[in-house]
Amino acid sequence: MAYDFCKLTMLGRLVADPRRGEAAGKTVLNCRMAATVGFGDKESSTFVSFAIWDKLAEAMADKLSKGSRVLVHGDLSTREYETKGEKRTDLEFRFVDSFTLCDSAPGGGRKDWPDQKPDDFDPPRGRTGERSGFPGRR
Repeated sequence: MAYDFCKLTMLGRLVADPRRGEAAGKTVLNCRMAATVGFGDKESSTFVSFAIWDKLAEAMADKLSKGSRVLVHGDLSTREYETKGEKRTDLEFRFVDSFTLCDSAPGGGRKDWPDQKPDDFDPPRGRTGERSGFPGRR
């Protein structure tokens, strides 16, 4: 039997302050984020819930708040529930593999990706100095 999975990396902002709790003797932060794509009347947002556990949750509890820009990577799953007689489906990260708070990027400047250098996306140059268009090694 093959193992299937759905990994997702999402960069967005928290839509509410994280809810802190405890489960099985470990600290947990329940968070909800939104990533917006497009602009104007073509703009749409995707909302995803996730939880941060244990020592990372303890370390991030005072640093996260509504509007914090975060980068989350993990397994995507759906959860169905009923509220007020309406069936709904919620997207959530079941397991968070990595988490980054992007608001606190060192050195200021662009904060989308914490350790990004200006030339990270500059394609390599060929022998004569022109851009080769192939992103091989430098």
